[in-house]
Amino acid sequence: MYKIIFFCLFLSFLYSCTENPKTPGFAIVIDSESYKQAENEVQEYAASVEADGLEPIMIIDKWNHPDSIKAKLVDLYKDKIHPIEGVVFIGDIPVAMIRDAQYMTSAFKMNQKRFAWERSSIPSDRFYDDFDLQFKYLKKDSINQLFHYYSLTSESSQKLHPEIYSGRIKPFESEQKYEDLKNYLKKVVRIKSEANELDQLLYFGGHGYNSESMIARMDEKISLLNQFPELNKQKNGISYIDHAMDVHVKHRLMSELQRKDLDFAILHHHGGDDVEYLSGMPKVDGVSFQIEGVKRYLRSKLRSAKRRGKNIAEAENYYQKQMKVPSDWFEGSFDKDVKKKDSLFNANLNIVSGDLKNYVPNSRVIILDACFNGSFHLDQYLAGAYLFNDGNTIVVQANSVNSLQDKWSNELIGLLGLGMRVGEWSKQIAYLESHVLGDPTYRFNPPSDIQSLDVILSNDKVDDTFLLGFLNSKFPDVQSLALRKLYNNNYPNISELLLETFKTSSYGTVRMECLKLLTAVQDNNFIECVKLACND
Repeated sequence: MYKIIFFCLFLSFLYSCTENPKTPGFAIVIDSESYKQAENEVQEYAASVEADGLEPIMIIDKWNHPDSIKAKLVDLYKDKIHPIEGVVFIGDIPVAMIRDAQYMTSAFKMNQKRFAWERSSIPSDRFYDDFDLQFKYLKKDSINQLFHYYSLTSESSQKLHPEIYSGRIKPFESEQKYEDLKNYLKKVVRIKSEANELDQLLYFGGHGYNSESMIARMDEKISLLNQFPELNKQKNGISYIDHAMDVHVKHRLMSELQRKDLDFAILHHHGGDDVEYLSGMPKVDGVSFQIEGVKRYLRSKLRSAKRRGKNIAEAENYYQKQMKVPSDWFEGSFDKDVKKKDSLFNANLNIVSGDLKNYVPNSRVIILDACFNGSFHLDQYLAGAYLFNDGNTIVVQANSVNSLQDKWSNELIGLLGLGMRVGEWSKQIAYLESHVLGDPTYRFNPPSDIQSLDVILSNDKVDDTFLLGFLNSKFPDVQSLALRKLYNNNYPNISELLLETFKTSSYGTVRMECLKLLTAVQDNNFIECVKLACND
């Protein structure tokens, strides 16, 4: 009887959705010069968006101001025929540099009075995609004409809940920037024409990340197999690389990312705008290797002392006494060949943009769970090096400023395996600094037996009764998404539902979602849930 009732409710809901059918819109905002240079490729990209069920709406930026672009997006969101569900910014589109909103980031904290505005502000497209945020315009940057500074007002919503998803396609500033743009758009069209399921996944643990806890990495695989249950059916669906596997793990990682069958990569490491910090000083076996490591360290200290104008002899004497080492361990500090050898050793500990110049990464989607790798406002940024090449990578999710390493970066990630667009997934877990770089409409083909999930995956306005039916889904992230949407709908019994689900669910990711949502409720059920979670 229950199944019959639910099926009737399901048909009723679908009827209400199709009574006034609407094709969702998707805005393509591009600067006039980029459109002039790559018109054919942009039109082909728009056709690929349309072939995937969205109505492309082309907007040539004639305003060169964030306020005007946002106003246009709000109008398109309210459109009666093709309300937009997302937007992509192509080329040189103005960047909102946000101030007075650091609490909306996961980690960024910088004194706005002491540091320059371009450093202490947060480049964020939440300005464009979260319509409830209200800003006061401050000024345009005097040097970089794309930077516009805004202050979040006290009258604004003080939490993030984007109405649409967004992405950036921004090639590097160079003589071939428009060729890079055209080639990237051609690549997107080609990759989107493939019927590709998410069945090959890689995750990586870098130096110093999550305290280098192997237990955390073991638990991560358990959660990933929960989130991507299809991967339980094969032996090699998930691969893992740890920074400690090699002295220089970058070669192993870069080789793995070139696998043509690799769909998705989650890279946990530290980072900068031009570097992925993969490895620290190696933990080596054998006395001779340990001594060589100390010598390399001492040589670097003497070179550092020279760069800072310090007395070399005094520095050597200090480290010799402090570490109780013989003087000959400092030999070669300024020898040309030794310096070159040490430099190459250190360079191979990390990945920099230059390493990716003639590189062909093939993982369709990559998450760079690191600081600053997604600094799209700069002329060059690490995430872009994964996009503008001859490989198959077309989407990177990365952060424009620094990011908390202990945040739940894999939250709801299983929805990507069920056909959710990358932009839509990123929208669900948005921070002020998190961005989709590349085509946000990209999605993997879902397994053939779950096409009916499209409604819950892409529709923000879903009836509570309908959502409750998905709490029995065989996919834990669908259960988590249903709980999230019930919370957003202000479902009357949400607190009791979350606690009961926490107590009864066999999925750790669902229990974690319950705990996270209850942290916002902050009632007695939250307190009870925290007590239970301590021993979960």
